[in-house]
Amino acid sequence: MFDNEVASQIFVPFHEYRRPMQVERLFQGSSELVVEVGSGQGEFLVQQALERPQCRYIGIEMDWGRVRKICQRVARLEERERKNAVDRIRIFHVDAWIFFERMCAPRTLDELVCLFPCPWPKDRHEHHRLFSNEFLRVLNSRLKEGKALTVVTDHLPYAQWIEEQARAADTGFDLKLEETGSRFDTKFERKWRAAGQDVFYRMEFTKARNVDMPLKEDISLKAYYHQKFEPERFVLTDESAGQAVIFKDFLYDPRQKKGVVQVVVSEPHLTQHVFIGIVSTEKGWCVLKMGGQQVVPSDGVARAIELVSRAVEQSGRGGL
Repeated sequence: MFDNEVASQIFVPFHEYRRPMQVERLFQGSSELVVEVGSGQGEFLVQQALERPQCRYIGIEMDWGRVRKICQRVARLEERERKNAVDRIRIFHVDAWIFFERMCAPRTLDELVCLFPCPWPKDRHEHHRLFSNEFLRVLNSRLKEGKALTVVTDHLPYAQWIEEQARAADTGFDLKLEETGSRFDTKFERKWRAAGQDVFYRMEFTKARNVDMPLKEDISLKAYYHQKFEPERFVLTDESAGQAVIFKDFLYDPRQKKGVVQVVVSEPHLTQHVFIGIVSTEKGWCVLKMGGQQVVPSDGVARAIELVSRAVEQSGRGGL
């Protein structure tokens, strides 16, 4: 995926990493742990890692091109700085909701930073915005006592929306909103500065009291066995109560006696495309999540497998 050795040292495959996060496996020694949400091309992340040797940095970035550029930025450093950056930086390609809900145990982080998140200015896109009241409560629970979250945006209406979210229900934060100048030199800050904008909006959330938001744990995905399976009588039914399970396609190979169900599973802050297999084995027809997928083992995925199993049972009028 990447053409340099640095990537293999700082990039962490989320789906292969044991959850919750064990900091001692990521970094050597004890240090302050800082997470940047949306690290972009890594300008701030790398600079801070070099300037603050007492800290260790985790960057969360959803865009593969930007993940590559962060790795390349570190690889271009002089040897001594490159070694320091490799020791102090780790990159996760993962959605922020998943990272904080499932990777971070409560009260483990020393600092959170997010620079110029997408404001999603249209009303119909509001549900995409980060820093809703619920998200702020999750972040509060992951920070240590007295520690802080800093958010900087170029978009005043977005800053005001975040302020409203912070005050809608107790987030455990004391909030300070103020104007600030150009100081971070990220790609988006340079873009707005070139367009003539020199005033930005900085929000500092200081943890004043703890909000309890438990860690969401992975669950064990069960495999089901059935004595009979009749593909011509196989009927799948979508489910929308609680998590949504939407069946998209079903393929069956009679020669290999294998079937594949494609399903979309939508849960709060987590939508996944999953392939579920129906395979003839010595024990009977097995229904299970197919291998080779980057899937979070969640309640919704478990429910999808169960629904496929029920449909297999109904098609064969019996099960083990």
